Amino acid sequence: MVVAGSAGIAMWVWRQKQAAKRKLKEQIAARENAEALLEAAGRIARLGHWEQKRDGGNPRWSKVAYEIHELTPGVPVTRDQSMDFIHPDDRVAMFAAVQGAIETGEVFNLEARVITALGREIWVHIRGEPLRDEEGKVHSMRGVIQDIDARRRASEQLEEKNRALREATARAEAHARAKSEFLANMSHEIRTPLNAIIGMSDLLGGASLGPREREFVETIHSSGDVLLGLINDILDFSKIESGQLSLEQIPVQLRECVESALDLVAGPAADKRLDLMYWMDADVPPCVAGDPTRLRQVLVNLLSNAIKFTPQGEVFVRVSVRHDHAGGELLHVAVQDTGIGIPPERMNRLFQAFSQVDSSTTRRYGGTGLGLAISHRLIDKMAGRLWVESRVGEGSTFRFEVPLRAVAAPEVPEQVPALSSLAGLKVLMVDDNATNRWILEMQAKAWGMQATLAAGPAEALARIAAGDVFDLAILDVLMPEADGYELAAAIREHRTEAELPILMLTSVGYREVDLKALGIAVLLTKPVKEGPLLRAVQAVLNASSASGAAKSAMATSATLAEQYPLRILVAEDNPVNQRVTTLLLQRAGYRCTVVSNGLEVLDAVQRAEFDVILMDIQMPEMDGLEAARSLCRMPGPPGERPWLVALTAHATKADRDECLAAGMGDFLTKPIRSDSLEMALRRAYEQRTVAPGNIPVAGE
Repeated sequence: MVVAGSAGIAMWVWRQKQAAKRKLKEQIAARENAEALLEAAGRIARLGHWEQKRDGGNPRWSKVAYEIHELTPGVPVTRDQSMDFIHPDDRVAMFAAVQGAIETGEVFNLEARVITALGREIWVHIRGEPLRDEEGKVHSMRGVIQDIDARRRASEQLEEKNRALREATARAEAHARAKSEFLANMSHEIRTPLNAIIGMSDLLGGASLGPREREFVETIHSSGDVLLGLINDILDFSKIESGQLSLEQIPVQLRECVESALDLVAGPAADKRLDLMYWMDADVPPCVAGDPTRLRQVLVNLLSNAIKFTPQGEVFVRVSVRHDHAGGELLHVAVQDTGIGIPPERMNRLFQAFSQVDSSTTRRYGGTGLGLAISHRLIDKMAGRLWVESRVGEGSTFRFEVPLRAVAAPEVPEQVPALSSLAGLKVLMVDDNATNRWILEMQAKAWGMQATLAAGPAEALARIAAGDVFDLAILDVLMPEADGYELAAAIREHRTEAELPILMLTSVGYREVDLKALGIAVLLTKPVKEGPLLRAVQAVLNASSASGAAKSAMATSATLAEQYPLRILVAEDNPVNQRVTTLLLQRAGYRCTVVSNGLEVLDAVQRAEFDVILMDIQMPEMDGLEAARSLCRMPGPPGERPWLVALTAHATKADRDECLAAGMGDFLTKPIRSDSLEMALRRAYEQRTVAPGNIPVAGE
């Protein structure tokens, strides 16, 4: 029994030992696995660990710590040797970090450079913490070391790239500023003599000259216009290329925008005897959000281009509304001509700066090709697109589309006369151009009139001779068989003025005749605008006002000074510009006082009263902007202060804004033209007499 009991106990003890051995093996295996995982993680992350006792002895490094220092694992390393691995420039920081941790008991973190056993310089991150004994004294330090060289080098490279980018950006901005300042200064310097060339030729053109002398003057004037257009194009192109051009988002009266663009190109079109027309579909909103100046600029560029390359025929603008794939509305504008057309293989050169279809067209037609390039970039900035369709020998159609957002008009639009008086009236329309006939017919139908169309004088006379009765005849002057005046004379053989009033449409510059002798009630200049045409039709058909309308259409008006009396002070330091401005004012009937700088302006307004000051911006001693600010600071209500009109060769929006902020009421760009000067004087008179409370204050 005792033996059996002893054997049982022995078996139990043996089993317990076996279980303990298995448990120990499992713990060892788990620890080895954990150490293997830790070692793998350290190797992957290039993260090693270290320990250093304060009382001396060699530091203990992990395998990865050895690998970071490019040493064979297990090679003895002394304390001094471990510090020698630290880059000389970083040792002070390392000693300070360790000493701080010992004194405070807190963990330290440090990024430093290490010189490896192979002599390579790498960046490492060292983290350490102090270990204390039972008495609270630090007996050793332990921590980790991680190879961060790749990250640090990448960060340094990124910082270097960012620094280089900042420097390049600064250089580019400085270059853009210098370029912008250079162009602005060159614009000013070129516009100053241009002011004399265009202004003096404009004045000379109104004098009594012989045919040869008039040709010389017209050549000088047209050459000045070409040079001015080139300067404007180069400035615009430069602003677009440098990203300095910004677009406004204000209400745009579409019909006014299109008609003003047509007005600007009516002269060249009339010189070539081209029909210049436009049509706006009924669903086009009258007012949209956009930049009226830039929209008009695109239209003028496309129209000018069409007129340049159209030897005969017509240029037709059509404005409509289209929808994109998402259902959004687009403003669609087409400028169609009957010109020379463009070969398909050369269309890719159209919208490139300083490029035309080929060198032969450059020689024959002139131009830099900047107009289309500028238009293309402007439409891009409007989030639209511009393209062309063309057939050689048949003409081209330039189209552009921009997002359409209808807005309310900023002010009450001009009242359209009542159409009830026109309903059912019969009108004979004679024009050899089919597009013109279509436009006139559509307008007449919109007014409730019954239109009869004739393609020429013979067809019109045949209808009249056959006894057809009409309330009004609208005749085009320029027709191939016989012109409109000859047709009017033939009509008068069949119908009197009372029986058939005649309204005549003519191109700018076409020969003048005795309208009264022909019984022509009103003469309108093409391109005919809807509002003036409607008012003329109603005036002609209204017996009580027809005579007055005809007289007002043909009578020579009184001088501008008689209609808009103003006391004018001219501030201009350039003698030639003084002379040009003075002569332009004299031709309009004004006498003016001239001073040469801002100080003289302030002195002049103390000695005499002026309604308007035409103020040059760049003057010695005191420039125009400072003079304007000084005038605004003078005591008294703004309505009693002179109306200030800036005269400047700087043509940018920023220049305009600066002038208005200084207290200017208006802004004229040199070279000063007689028509723009007269419009500015009319606006000044209205502001002084109708709305004196609108005199601006500097800074408003």
